[in-house]
Amino acid sequence: KVQLLIHVGIDTVTLQGHGFISHVKPGMTIRKGETLLSFDAAYLASQGKAATVVIIVTNLEDIHGCITKNLENKSAVLKISYK
Repeated sequence: KVQLLIHVGIDTVTLQGHGFISHVKPGMTIRKGETLLSFDAAYLASQGKAATVVIIVTNLEDIHGCITKNLENKSAVLKISYK
């Protein structure tokens, strides 16, 4: 299993969740291709917030390799291989 911490935006905590939809809950098992999070980039911009996305793999000791991709292409963001 891979454990992820996903943070969207800079200083977006002040929005108190407005503009974000979480499609999963902590501890859930997800499958390849499932949507984890949606956010309204236009709303973030209207509030003066950048839509920077940070994804952190929190259990790297269990992972053999991790390849990241640019979000602009709207395909897979991470490719994980296990030990």
